[in-house]
Amino acid sequence: MLSIAHILEKTLQNGHQVNFKVRIVNRAGGPRGVYLRQKQEVAAKQTFSVEIDPIFATADNVDLETQMQRIEFEMKFELKTSSDFVTVPGLFMLMHNGRSFKFDVDPTKLSPGVHTANICGIDTTKPEAGPRFVIPITVVKPIDDEVSISLGELKVRTQCDKESCHYTYGFHNEISKTFPFDNTQNSLHQMK
Repeated sequence: MLSIAHILEKTLQNGHQVNFKVRIVNRAGGPRGVYLRQKQEVAAKQTFSVEIDPIFATADNVDLETQMQRIEFEMKFELKTSSDFVTVPGLFMLMHNGRSFKFDVDPTKLSPGVHTANICGIDTTKPEAGPRFVIPITVVKPIDDEVSISLGELKVRTQCDKESCHYTYGFHNEISKTFPFDNTQNSLHQMK
């Protein structure tokens, strides 16, 4: 059974009094992750900028001690990615007023389908606490539009005698249908 007091104590020991707001810069709505699905989006490598802002638990506390803790706030993160198509800098230093870093997403070598990755920010002083922030990345690579289907060669043969003509057609060398053509009525009749 989980103990709420134990979870709270562990959270405070690991220094989780600060949460983080994650926002991708220059994307509509300021999303916390990247979602690429359009053909032009997955056709080239792209660089994104992500802004990380610390959110302090005591937002309304304005006493001198709390303000000094905010000013002195500094965290060093190791950045890790879960997939090869995403590249990130190795380290990231965060101050009290927030900072940003850039990362690359290269979907050009991915096969058609859905691909996901995460960028994890791990506190270097407490790596056992796990990721402090996660940036999800999803790439949907469409199937190429230039799909060609070959049905082979259509062969048509005509055999005529004095009264009618027979048209035979088929793919490759297989004859599939024969139709008689009545010269007097200019119509096709399916032969049984």
